[in-house]
Amino acid sequence: MTLRPFLISFVVAPLGVLAACGDNNSAPPDASVDDAAVQPDGDTAAACGAPVATIDSYPGSYTGTVIGAGADLEVADMVCTVTGPYFAPDGEDLVIELDGLTVGQAYGVNLESPNDVGYYVLTACDADTGVDLTACAAFLDTTAMGEQGAFTATTTTAWLVIDTFNETLTVGDFTVAVTEAECATAADCSGDDHACVGGVCVGCATDADCTDAAAPLCDPSSHTCLGGYDSCTGDDARDDAPADDVMSAATALTPPTDTTITTADGAICSLPAGERDWFVLSIADAGPYAFGLTMDDVTTDIDLYVHDASGTVVASGLHLAGIPEAFTVDLAAADYYVEVKLYAPMNSAPAVGYQLTVSIPECATSFDCTDAATPVCDAAGACVAATATCTTDDAGDTTGGTSDDGPAGARDLTAAVGVASTLADQSVCSVAGELDFYAVTVAQGEGLDLSLAWADTTADLDLAVLDANGAAYGFSFWNNPETVSLDHLAAGTYYVRVMQFSQTPGPTPVTYAITATRTAAALCTTAADCDDVYATQLFRGACDAGACTFITSTGGQAGTACDSPSDCASGFCSYIPFESDAARSVCTVACTGDADCTSIAADLRCAVSTTFQPICLPSCTDDLSCGANTNSSMLDSGQPWDYFVCTPGTGACTL
Repeated sequence: MTLRPFLISFVVAPLGVLAACGDNNSAPPDASVDDAAVQPDGDTAAACGAPVATIDSYPGSYTGTVIGAGADLEVADMVCTVTGPYFAPDGEDLVIELDGLTVGQAYGVNLESPNDVGYYVLTACDADTGVDLTACAAFLDTTAMGEQGAFTATTTTAWLVIDTFNETLTVGDFTVAVTEAECATAADCSGDDHACVGGVCVGCATDADCTDAAAPLCDPSSHTCLGGYDSCTGDDARDDAPADDVMSAATALTPPTDTTITTADGAICSLPAGERDWFVLSIADAGPYAFGLTMDDVTTDIDLYVHDASGTVVASGLHLAGIPEAFTVDLAAADYYVEVKLYAPMNSAPAVGYQLTVSIPECATSFDCTDAATPVCDAAGACVAATATCTTDDAGDTTGGTSDDGPAGARDLTAAVGVASTLADQSVCSVAGELDFYAVTVAQGEGLDLSLAWADTTADLDLAVLDANGAAYGFSFWNNPETVSLDHLAAGTYYVRVMQFSQTPGPTPVTYAITATRTAAALCTTAADCDDVYATQLFRGACDAGACTFITSTGGQAGTACDSPSDCASGFCSYIPFESDAARSVCTVACTGDADCTSIAADLRCAVSTTFQPICLPSCTDDLSCGANTNSSMLDSGQPWDYFVCTPGTGACTL
């Protein structure tokens, strides 16, 4: 199931959160499989029963390649005893049997490779499937050049699985060594070999172990300190030793201003995989900053990362080959390190030229762009003209140099109260960024009914209503026609967004008709009036001068009213989109049983879930009071959503 591209502040959090790594235009390839859906899809019967080799004395080693190995296994997040950041291993696997292990002994694993491979250690094999993906001693997939770690033997036999980050890897050579660990931490090592890696004392584990300014880089293969890599041909001058392959030798960038853009030209290769270009940017004024990178060769793939001083990634651009990287990020006043990496082609010596830019963004969303000629906020934070991406389009994209791809170019659907305003023969395609915006202006307390209909039953169009700041007020995903009904609106202009959703986007347009009808003013008197219309309207939990508005206070304690997690000190609000009893929504807490909830309020119950973090919710009487699973197309009868399930006997919702 593909998630809709519409952000909702949802009440519950997944139990297993995937980290981000690799290269993909929507999600990293190392994180492309949901933890809850892990299934072996290769030759699992032979995975443990017929390993390619056996290591039975230590130290012992094996040299091979994962390419052509055949098996494709996946171990889930939070299963392994020892783990680094979790990335779902999607590619081919090679299994090595480890025999003669001593129970209780620590063993170091040193996996060396110029490729992005990782490993995990299984401690049991299932009699039926041949592999037990829930019995895992260690999982390591943290670098692009092999891995080093350790595990403690709990059985005399285990299985070492060498895995790849995705199925498209074409080179998978590696050497793995397993040894009885001589160290657990660096405190067990001394002298020149003062770092502990994979249970072995070595010269360095990270760049922090390299204190000589002339050799600040820890090579992850040899674990020795280097001045930098020098395998690129046609590299830029910044790679003269000490090279900019390491943060400590980063090239300083002049911070941008409102009128100047920071630019830097460079060149980079991917031999070895640790080759990097680093820049440092000292930010004095906190705020949003836009980063961009274009490459000279559009067949290549260069990635861009922004790190804080500790090395933690705070923003990144990981598009596919030929697509420029562009993103904006809010930065506090501090030093930031910009990392440039050639992702593809891999293991390639010829350097590829690139241009790096840093600027103060003009916009954060298209709602910041007020000129109908440039109504779209691009990824670099600039208001730009819309790109004509559909093979044919309607008048909203072809008239007078304006475009309805952004709200500034929205076409007006306002009519008198009770009078339907319709535009027929409109069209939209599914290419990224292609949207149609319409505007309707209402008076205080009025409502709004929207309808979107189309004849092509193979197409999927979506309807959403947003305010002038881009905040969502209501939407619908799964029907034809799509309808959205709102009431108790504050006076102002609201924007109706139409888009085509497709898992295989393309430029062929779908023709549709859209209708907007203002409904007579009906002023609210209390927040209890604000959940009377709920099926496609997001709950706004405050009644202000007869209009329902979003709660804006923050830091609410458990039991106080809320309509979004940002209202609550805990970060948990009991409101789930489109629930029928939203006026009962309160700031809440995570729970393991009802006792955690009734201490806050007698009518709170601990939700039941194996997928999400259970939290305390108001007791339910039917499914509609549990809220909607907006990403499910299995709609309840007569409803626009698949509602979560209520157990009336206990009053608990199952999420």
